[in-house]
Amino acid sequence: MAAESGLYVLGLTAQGKAHLTVRRPDGSWRAFEEVALAAGDTAALTAVAAGGFTGDSSDTFFSFHMCAATADGRLLHARTGPDGLRPPLADIEPVVGDRGEYTALAALKRHDFPEGPGPFTGLSVHGVTAQARVFRTDRDGKGQWGPLEELPASTGYQGGVVALDIAASASATDSAFHLVAVTGNGRLLHTYTNGRGTDVPFYDVEGPAGERGDFRQAACAAPEGHPEQLHLCGVTADGRLWHALHVGAFSLPFPFPGRRLEWWTQLGDVEGQTGDRGSVRHVACRTAGQDLHVCAVTADGRLWHALRRGGDGTWTSFGDVEGQAGERGQFVQVALSEA
Repeated sequence: MAAESGLYVLGLTAQGKAHLTVRRPDGSWRAFEEVALAAGDTAALTAVAAGGFTGDSSDTFFSFHMCAATADGRLLHARTGPDGLRPPLADIEPVVGDRGEYTALAALKRHDFPEGPGPFTGLSVHGVTAQARVFRTDRDGKGQWGPLEELPASTGYQGGVVALDIAASASATDSAFHLVAVTGNGRLLHTYTNGRGTDVPFYDVEGPAGERGDFRQAACAAPEGHPEQLHLCGVTADGRLWHALHVGAFSLPFPFPGRRLEWWTQLGDVEGQTGDRGSVRHVACRTAGQDLHVCAVTADGRLWHALRRGGDGTWTSFGDVEGQAGERGQFVQVALSEA
């Protein structure tokens, strides 16, 4: 698939195959194309992540990155070449280390925080293992991978995570790296680090954003240029899809030194505005300017797309992606990135 601008949508089917399409800026869709594995590799994929476009120091082009996990416990990575052709997914565990089987992945292009705006030269990859542990590795601007390391204690991480997503944004004066996580008992958590060196430990999002029941999966996206803001979409056990916006945080005055108040809008029912498409099982989101793209997979394996307009916060109706990009069977996961 040749590189082109738009929203890159990576879907995983029940058969363990990954398929990639692009929603162009004019709203049209490119046909789905299956992502190739290495020659002779027939392993089923169990999780996918779309890392977006970054430029290596030796490149004169920006390449699209994706990661995937296999049923036999391998962690794979691929990126486009200068002609847009995608090489097969290759195993990176011989370099980053073997941490077991992965049940969820998240990947994101990133700045070299805390340096702020500039070329996206790095890739951050987080994985959740079958033991509900979270590991992270980074690929730098020279294409070198670091070892897989467990989340640090400074985040308040204690294991027990079953799903997660990551987001980053930068302005002229600040930057932030966000992580949202869902625990095995259905709690929705958020942590972030900003360019001023502030590390905010995990806290329960439903405290400020409203109690909505047991969460099963979540996704997040940060509007470019607004590192303090974060869109969060979450799926609860009853198949409902929710959205809230992290507006910012405030340090509390004496006698509460070091305490912060996290300011969220209330978690709102997305399908109440986009149209009910059935029980939601998986969601992904990414920003384009101040707009938010959301893709959701329902229990019947259908893949849907809607847009939340940044100007007034209104939503388009959910549209059937396969109706425009081609039928690929039953989807179980979706990942997004922008170009």
